[in-house]
This record gives sequence, C-alpha cells and structure tokens, in this order.
Amino acid sequence: MISSASAPLATFLTGALYQLSLSVLWALYASLLTTVGIFRRIRGARVLGILLLGATVLKVFLVDLSALQTFYRIISFIVLGLLLLAVSYGYNRFKHIIFGEDQT
Repeated sequence: MISSASAPLATFLTGALYQLSLSVLWALYASLLTTVGIFRRIRGARVLGILLLGATVLKVFLVDLSALQTFYRIISFIVLGLLLLAVSYGYNRFKHIIFGEDQT
C-alpha cells in the first residue's frame, strides 16, 4: 500500500514526466560521450554516444510523445532538433580530429 506521503513520488515514477526526464538524461549523457570521444579520440565513446542518442530519439518518438500535451510535444521537438544539430555540427567541425585528416 502506498502512503499518502509517497503518492506524488509514485505518480512521478510512473508518469510522463519521469519518462521525459529519463530521455533528457540519456540525451545529455549521449552528448557528453560524443564530446569526450571527439576530443580524446576515443572511437568507442563516440559510437556509444551516437547509439545512445539514436535510442533516445526512438524513445522520445515512440514512448514520450504519446503521453505529452501539445505544448510539451513542441518543446520536445525543438530541444531534440537543437541537440541533433549540435551533435552534427560537432562532428562536422571536428572531423579532422575524428578522422585524423588535415584541416582544409
């Protein structure tokens, strides 16, 4: 039996807010892994970061958006788009570090 003091926590852990918070944490961790992988030239971290970001995008589309209101869906799409743009910009900007090419 859930006590009245823990009822908000139980609601949070099963609700859409928890799922969205989990997606944000995954996206931040994926961005951190990708950034570390780029600057330290660790291929495994880059690949893991991109895979985790891909899993996060799928989770947002398949799980999180179904439970959100329209305003929060719009915000989710904007934040997700900005994050994807930032990662692709980082890959393009630092491709000479990633692939060991001469900067031209």
